[in-house]
Amino acid sequence: MARRRPAAGARRAGALWGYAVTALLGLPARRPPEAAAARRPRDPAASSYEATDGADNELQFNRAYWLPPHGRGNGFEALFWAPLADLPEDRVDAVLGALGGEGIAAWAAASGRQRGTAASAVGARHDLWVGSTDLDRAQDVVMRALRT
Repeated sequence: MARRRPAAGARRAGALWGYAVTALLGLPARRPPEAAAARRPRDPAASSYEATDGADNELQFNRAYWLPPHGRGNGFEALFWAPLADLPEDRVDAVLGALGGEGIAAWAAASGRQRGTAASAVGARHDLWVGSTDLDRAQDVVMRALRT
């Protein structure tokens, strides 16, 4: 015995019931697939396991995404950060103060390159990070602060 296909009306009724249940429960509706032209093209230099993420995804992270932990800043914030210098411990406060006086976001944290060595033998070093939009100005301010 051959199986009959449901009539078009029955299919339509089933789709309407599905829509009603989805709307009633507050479930998100299915989004239509993106057009090929709207999708971001894959970087040909990236390997197959690398997923490209634009700046829109990076903005969801805070300072902890960019900067090393257990550091200290000068009270200013930035969206994007750039490493600038490796400072001796006794100059960190002066440099952070000078950068703060110019309104430049800065962050200093103990350098990770010291692991496995005695801090007294090498001397404590700190990595300095600044807001990337003020990188050029920050270089000048750090040079002046280190000169004194």
